[in-house]
Amino acid sequence: MKSVFAHRDEHERRSTIYFLILFSVSFVCGVVGSAMVYGTAGPWHERIIQTLYSTGRLYVFEGTLDIEIGPWPYEIARWAAPATTVVGIFAIFESLLWQARQRVRRAKKGHVTVLGSNEETLIFVNNLREEYPDQTIQVIVPDDVDEIFIRRLQSSRALVRMMRFEHPSSGRFKRALRRLNLDDARAVVSFEDEPASFAHIRVISRALGDLKQRIAVYIESNDRRIQTIVKDVMDDCPNMNVNYFSARELVTSALIDDPAFTIVPRHESTDRPALARTYRDVAQVVPSPHFLIIGFASLGQDMVLHLTNSAVTNPIAPIRFTIVDPEVELRWENFIARRPEHERVMSVRRVATSTENQLFTDLVKEISETDPPTAVLYCQPDTQESILSIDFVARYIQDAKVAVYSPAHDQHEILTEAISARGIDVVFFGDLDDSLTGTNVFSESLYQRAKDFNVEYSRAYAQVESRALSSAEQLEQLVKEAHSQWELLDAFKKESSLAQARHESTKAWVLGVLNDKFVNTSVAQVVADWKRQLVDAPGQGQERVENQVRVIEADPLMNYMCALEHKRWANFHYMRGYSYGEFSDVGRTHPSLVDDWDEFLTNEDLRGKTGTPLRYQVIYDMLSVLLVADERL
Repeated sequence: MKSVFAHRDEHERRSTIYFLILFSVSFVCGVVGSAMVYGTAGPWHERIIQTLYSTGRLYVFEGTLDIEIGPWPYEIARWAAPATTVVGIFAIFESLLWQARQRVRRAKKGHVTVLGSNEETLIFVNNLREEYPDQTIQVIVPDDVDEIFIRRLQSSRALVRMMRFEHPSSGRFKRALRRLNLDDARAVVSFEDEPASFAHIRVISRALGDLKQRIAVYIESNDRRIQTIVKDVMDDCPNMNVNYFSARELVTSALIDDPAFTIVPRHESTDRPALARTYRDVAQVVPSPHFLIIGFASLGQDMVLHLTNSAVTNPIAPIRFTIVDPEVELRWENFIARRPEHERVMSVRRVATSTENQLFTDLVKEISETDPPTAVLYCQPDTQESILSIDFVARYIQDAKVAVYSPAHDQHEILTEAISARGIDVVFFGDLDDSLTGTNVFSESLYQRAKDFNVEYSRAYAQVESRALSSAEQLEQLVKEAHSQWELLDAFKKESSLAQARHESTKAWVLGVLNDKFVNTSVAQVVADWKRQLVDAPGQGQERVENQVRVIEADPLMNYMCALEHKRWANFHYMRGYSYGEFSDVGRTHPSLVDDWDEFLTNEDLRGKTGTPLRYQVIYDMLSVLLVADERL
């Protein structure tokens, strides 16, 4: 992450340099010219005083020498000194004028309001300005914020508001809040420290009262424990649609979405299609990834959390992790303390060593021979140590994708070139300038895909309840209801929908593998055939759903894809502390967390939280597959 001083505006730096040059020239010329006029007569200390006094008078537009034309240095100073004064006065009044405008100017409709006074705030505001040049941005800061920080925001043309939250019922606070014009905001983004960020958003929510539409709020939360505790309170803000993000998650998401990096294992193409009678036969030929994680502090833990959702390729074979960290045992215990069902999600091997130890080199050699990693992810803070480590183990990881955390990887460019010459293609991640953008924080494309799935989900649910959608008007009404329901979802359910959307690229890869291994025609043709079979299923309402479930059961490839989505969904819940039981958000239990897919499909005594048979939920799993095909094929 770059420091505050690294964000100084280039124009401001040049202006400062020009002012210093002008002042230096005028002062030197004034001193030299005055000295030439006064000569060498008189005591030396009097001559110095006369020279400095004469020079100083030039800056107030009045010289002390009663001559028409003086020596050439003095003549230069006669023009340069007043010009220096004018430039300085203009700079002072420009600052005062800007401050006055800040006090009276109101944010335009559709503005973005940012709360925070840290470097992440600066980076986000600068990136937002580059993405949306005409966007009105106002930043709420405490009244004791550093002046340098204010000037950095000024250089991005942001409106800066100083606000205290200690007395939210005071008239001063309410007047300040009205000036923010938040009811017309496109979004409110908070980078404040936890838990103050939650408290301030709730104070604002209470003060605003009823609004025509809910405000989209995005709160940076790097501590899931705090987020879990305050979730219900924040969900009760009736005029706000609260979402959460973290800089670390944006960093990991940017890496996993990077086209130069891959999280899926390699597979060999086949000329002759294989024969599959059940989804278990399919699972035997679809590989599951193995990740080597170096460094298991906060970033490494977030990476594991992300991969247990996004990298699921097989509903039977778990994702495998080899985690290397000198303090791995303590950090692992802290990591699983709130995840009692973690063993249902992944198979983990932990090695307590550093990358500088020979044990690490021996470990990498061993796994390269027995279980080659799909990807090697260096999540430790020391970028140089990571790159030097790659040099030692390069010959063992040439077939794996390698990623290195580096907040400023340009500083290690020469080392990177040397490593690339050894046949290792390194992808760097971690630069907040690249990941802390409006596009990533707002996740508009990801949210849209999640909303599209919510519409299809509602359509399928209407089918289960025997509500036919026979007209365009009924369908349009359903879409409106689905979007309204989305806005009313709590933060956890939205996060679950977003996790489903983040798995789309992996599903698309699995579909390609299934086509290559078992069909060998085209994925589009396979998916079209699946759709036709489901659409042609006879009956109405639940009878039709039952017939569609039977179609899925009978087709091992469709069955496999549904089992895969169920596994991903279960992983997401397990990694957030859920376990099997009657539905309870408070107790973190869910009746759909059944790992045995055969039992899930055949045991009619198993019921979901609405009382319908669990097997009917396979329709929703299939929807996620068909939507991926529509989006990506």
